Amino acid sequence: MSLPIQTSQTHPHYTRCWFVICFLSRCGSSHLVSLLNSHKNIECYSEEFAPDPHDETKRTLHLTPERALQRIHNIYVEHPLSSHAAGFKFKYPVQFGLYPEIHDYLLQHKEHLKIIQLTRKNSLKRYVSNINAKNLFSKEGKWNAFQHISATPLHIDIEECKRYMENYEQNVKQLDTAIKIFPNKLSITYEDLFENPTETLRTILTFLGVSTDENLSSQVHKYTTDDLAKAVSNIEEVQAALYGTKWQVFLPKSAPIKK
Repeated sequence: MSLPIQTSQTHPHYTRCWFVICFLSRCGSSHLVSLLNSHKNIECYSEEFAPDPHDETKRTLHLTPERALQRIHNIYVEHPLSSHAAGFKFKYPVQFGLYPEIHDYLLQHKEHLKIIQLTRKNSLKRYVSNINAKNLFSKEGKWNAFQHISATPLHIDIEECKRYMENYEQNVKQLDTAIKIFPNKLSITYEDLFENPTETLRTILTFLGVSTDENLSSQVHKYTTDDLAKAVSNIEEVQAALYGTKWQVFLPKSAPIKK
């Protein structure tokens, strides 16, 4: 079934907030979704448009364009009336490319839609988190930890890491361009969520138009330590390689930089 797209500001369900978390991987999106879902007036869906679990370059086979549109219709229109805000997360660039009909739907409703843009400042820590997440998935079949466990120190391939960080910088710029047309945006970072959670969550809840006096909690646990000196076994080699580059700012402050 192909769903008609309504663009009128008199859409019967515009009385509620529609939102999308546009994010890049390993930027805290699962943590944010869990936090939002602990609010009594928010319903946030996590992996509605995930790619094929065996090949991220392909869309989920059962999720045809018609079913994808039905799913987004269910999120925004059929969700419980008690939810004052309803949304989902949509990963760039993978899901933007695999599900163009979803992007088109969002564009049709851009005047009402609210976009939360989620990125991460420290791309070196993002790289370490990405490797650890892959290792966790290979062992336990999940990308995030839901209990208090920690990753063991890993050895970084420096050239691969540099390519990863360069690619991430390009993806952030491309995401900026992709959502530029949406008038209602809020940009937050992983660092905001973890270093200043109270103020950041208050800002997000205000943006979504819901009560800010609830105590939110997440069921996602940090798997990778923020201390790179503990997370990376060859940290001195990494420091020497990144010293004097644009990525030097991401190196741990606690350990001396060897020139």
